[in-house]
Amino acid sequence: MTSPHPLSERELIFSWQPVGALVDLDNTLYDYWGAAARALERFAAEMAEDFGVDAAEVCIRYRALPMLPEYEQIRSGMALRRIRFGRLLASFPQCHGADVDQYVERYGTCLLDEIEWFDGARAALMALAQRLPVLIVTESREDIARPIMSALGLGDDWRLLCSYAHSVTKRDGGTFRLALEWMGLPANKVAMIGDSWEMDILGAAQAGIRQVWQADEAVPLPEAPPAGFIGRADSFAVACRLLFPGMGKL
Repeated sequence: MTSPHPLSERELIFSWQPVGALVDLDNTLYDYWGAAARALERFAAEMAEDFGVDAAEVCIRYRALPMLPEYEQIRSGMALRRIRFGRLLASFPQCHGADVDQYVERYGTCLLDEIEWFDGARAALMALAQRLPVLIVTESREDIARPIMSALGLGDDWRLLCSYAHSVTKRDGGTFRLALEWMGLPANKVAMIGDSWEMDILGAAQAGIRQVWQADEAVPLPEAPPAGFIGRADSFAVACRLLFPGMGKL
């Protein structure tokens, strides 16, 4: 029997629950930019001690390094990190002859030491994983992302899809289509949680996946959200409750 009051598209979205979840890593589960800023300051202090350079100038020069072309960014990971730190060291005459790999490793240690979960994110992820399969999806390579996951206490049993390792990107939906293959699920059974509107939200929409945008309320919501947009959440825990209200406050 047909209901005399059919649900609107928005009501249907809110009554829907996924059977699989895709979760971004950087700036969704933890504050990458904050960790990277603190790590750079620590690394700069080490360079100042080793070579007598000015720590503030190290930070300035690193931040001023130009972004590499897309074809080089696709090599993201340790290879890209070596390029950037090689250029940084080369910019200081005092550092000529320095072992680039040694300083890349030292920066990596500084970064991992600074990584901390967003408040409530760990408990929310564990609760989500008890309900359905979770795949961590990041625009990176495993040699960068897997150590970050380890720093968060997420071992090798957590599945991780790194876009660049498979020559796909989030932006055009390729990463998300591959994620669906990995999970063995249709797009209409999966939700994506991420902080990047262009990559996580619009990219997932291109693959037909519903999305939750993790963003502060102060950030304006674009006027035309894509099909399957569930809503915005100011934390990962709130994002999970948009999918499963019964999860309660974490």
